[in-house]
Formats: sequence, structure tokens, C-alpha cells
Amino acid sequence: METRKRVAGAVSPVGAGFAVVLFGACQVNPEKSSAPAKSAAPTAAAAPAASAKKEVLFDPNNPPPGWIRCHRNHCHHQDGRVASYTQVMQESGATGIVGQPAPKAAPPAPPDVSVIPMDADKSATGLASR
Repeated sequence: METRKRVAGAVSPVGAGFAVVLFGACQVNPEKSSAPAKSAAPTAAAAPAASAKKEVLFDPNNPPPGWIRCHRNHCHHQDGRVASYTQVMQESGATGIVGQPAPKAAPPAPPDVSVIPMDADKSATGLASR
């Protein structure tokens, strides 16, 4: 009989690798929820300002409001959530990180990626590796 335990919303066998699941659900800030909602129709004065996009940078040494501490590629929120830098950037609308170069483009996949190489080791389940 296999014993199982629940780990962060996922079931994993005891003794198996540890799984971490980060939930990136946005939560409403009660201080900001009392503000009146903006109208859906943009005004003529707001249209030029919306067209000029300002670059927003994420600085791990100076976390956005609500985030207490950022270190080792993740941030801690005051309500107990933990999120990756990417999730915090998406939530805060950031387009880049302070002091980080732009990510390099991924190299193209080899043209014969779907073909199993002749010198590859094949397992009983059909998995090929080299």
C-alpha cells in the first residue's frame, strides 16, 4: 500500500521529489477597493497619455507596494503569498528588471528534433536519451 501526502495542492507519494506550487491569483487590496471605479469610456485628454507607453522597471531591492522582501528570484507579500519575480512583474505591470540585461533569444530547435538518433539509449517505455 502506497502512502501519499498532500503538498501545496498536489498529491505526491511519500519519498518522492518535493513539489512546490505557486499560486499567482491576484487579491484585492481593501484600501484601494473603496476608490470609485473609473468610467469605461476614455476621455479625449486621456487618449494621448495612454498612447505613450512608459517603461516600468521592477527593482528587487525596492519591492512594489504590498511586497515585503524580494530575494533569490522570488518575493514575499505582506499577506503571506510568495511569487516569482515574473509573477510580481506581471502583477505590478513592470516591463523589465533594474540592472538586468534583456533576455537572449532562444536558439532554434534542430531540424531533426522529432527523429530519434541512432546512438540514443532507449528504455522499455520508449524514452530515448543520449
